[in-house]
Amino acid sequence: MLTAVDVATGAVRPITKPSPDYGIDMLPSISPDGRTLAFVRQRRGVRTGELYVQALSAGFEPEGEPRHLAGNGVFYHGIAWSATGSDVIVSSGTSGDVALWRIALQHPDQLERLSPFGDECRQPTVAALQRR
Repeated sequence: MLTAVDVATGAVRPITKPSPDYGIDMLPSISPDGRTLAFVRQRRGVRTGELYVQALSAGFEPEGEPRHLAGNGVFYHGIAWSATGSDVIVSSGTSGDVALWRIALQHPDQLERLSPFGDECRQPTVAALQRR
């Protein structure tokens, strides 16, 4: 379960609630506009996971159910958002080929590999749009 913490009051409330089949939700990443949470959900007893996105209200309350975005049995190492918030950038793979992938929210079936084969790309970070 992923939670939101109000830093002013210390109040904690759940954002995700995995079913009993799942062990944990992990690797949370909030979109640049603060309205979507991307995360990995792992089944109990396995180290691989599935990528989900959860719509959020302005107060970080979940809106509806999480949407399965990609992966089934994939090793995820990190999640980031594109600067525009239209894509999720993930690090996934096994030792010797942990790659960066772009997953468009509108077309999650069309993965785009961003890193060369054989790289070990983990924990992606994307710079915010620069406004001049």
